[in-house]
Amino acid sequence: MRLLLIYILSFLLLGIGNPARAQELSDIRFADFLERMAKPMSTADETIATYGNYERMDREIQYTNKEISASLKTIYVPLLELFKNRAALTSISKEEQEMVLAFRQSIRGLSAENEMNMFYVMMDVKRPSISSGKLSWTRLNSGASAPVQKLYQQVKELETDVDWKSFAIQVEAYKPTFGSNDSNLDAIHDKFEEALKKLPKRKVKIAEGFTYDVEDPDKAIALLEQYEADWHKVSAQRYSVRYKWWVTHYEKLKVISEQLDAIATQASGFTATQADRSIQLVVADAQARIWMAWQRLSSVTHSLFMDAIVDAGAKKQTEESIAMYRKYKENMQ
Repeated sequence: MRLLLIYILSFLLLGIGNPARAQELSDIRFADFLERMAKPMSTADETIATYGNYERMDREIQYTNKEISASLKTIYVPLLELFKNRAALTSISKEEQEMVLAFRQSIRGLSAENEMNMFYVMMDVKRPSISSGKLSWTRLNSGASAPVQKLYQQVKELETDVDWKSFAIQVEAYKPTFGSNDSNLDAIHDKFEEALKKLPKRKVKIAEGFTYDVEDPDKAIALLEQYEADWHKVSAQRYSVRYKWWVTHYEKLKVISEQLDAIATQASGFTATQADRSIQLVVADAQARIWMAWQRLSSVTHSLFMDAIVDAGAKKQTEESIAMYRKYKENMQ
C-alpha cells in the first residue's frame, strides 16, 4: 500500500508524466471557476439580454468546459499512467482490480486522447465512493495525524451531500437535444399551421398590375399573436422548470466546492509525514468527482442557452410574420 501511494504521489506532486509543469494539488481550486463559469439567468429573456447571442453563449460554455477538462486532466493523468503500467494487482481491492483490467482492455488501439476520454468514462461509471474504502488512493495511510483524519472525515461527509446516481439520471433528462423535443410546443405549432390553412384569402397588390392571394391579414395577425402568446407561455414554463432544477444543483455544488477548496488548502499544509500527505490524494479524488458534476451541470446550462435562443428565434419570426401581414393589409385590393 505504501509503495502504491508513494508512486501516485510522485506523479501528482513532482509532475512526472507532465514535463511542462510540476503541478501541485493545491493549484486546483474552484473559486475562480465559480466566478467565471457560464450561468443562465432566471428567464429566457434575461439570458438573451445578458449574453446577446449564441456566439457569446458558446464562448462562455467553451470556457467553462475547458476549465473543467484542465482540472480533471491534472488530477487524472497520474492515475491514468498507474492504470496502464502497474504490474501487480494483488495488493488492491477486487473493485479496483476490475477497474484496472477493464480500462486496459478498453483502450487497446486507442490514441492517447481517446485513452484519457475512456478513463474519464470509467472513473465516472465504475469508481466506488471514497467512503467505501475500496480504492487504494482514497484511504489514509496508517499513522495519519488527528487533524488529517478530521479532514478525511469532512471529505467523506461532503461526498454524501449529493445523490450522485440520481443527479446523473436527472441531467440526462435536461441535456441539449437537436430538433423538436417538446410535445406541447409541437402541438401549438401544428394547431397554428392548421388554423392558418383555414383562413379566408384576400387579394393584395404586390406590384403594379399584379395581385396575390394571402390569408386575411387581420385574421392572420390575430392568429399569430395568439400563437406567440401560447408558444411563449409553454416555452417559459419549460425554461422555468429546467432553471429551477439547475439553480438548486448549482447552489449545492457551489457550497460543496467552496468547502472542498477550504479542505484542500488545509490538506496542502500537511507535508511532514507520508501518512499525512496521503490526504492530498483523497482530496484530489473528491475534487475530480465535483469537477465531473460541474461538467454535467454545464450540459444543462447549454440546454438552457439553447432554449433561450429557440424562444427568441420563434418570437422574432412571429414578429416578422406579423409585420408582413400588416404590409399586406396596406396593399389590399
